[in-house]
Amino acid sequence: WNLTNLTYLDLNSNQLTGSIPPEIGDLTNLTSLVLWNNQLTGEIPESICSVYENILSWGTFNISNNQLCPPYPECLTEDDIGEQDTTNCGD
Repeated sequence: WNLTNLTYLDLNSNQLTGSIPPEIGDLTNLTSLVLWNNQLTGEIPESICSVYENILSWGTFNISNNQLCPPYPECLTEDDIGEQDTTNCGD
């Protein structure tokens, strides 16, 4: 998570598990974040908003088709969040 010059992170369809770490917000030069079609769980960290505007301006943002639970960060729209399997999210 010290890769502050990283601009493109595409880890789609890799069967990744676990949560998105809050350190995602430290990747300040990120212009594309693609985590689509994994098995990521938990809540989306609020820190994702730190990189979201840059991504929105320049590249691709796709975190759909995971198991990410609400509440979702206010900076993200329903389209950004996409389809999530929330059956294991509890209430």
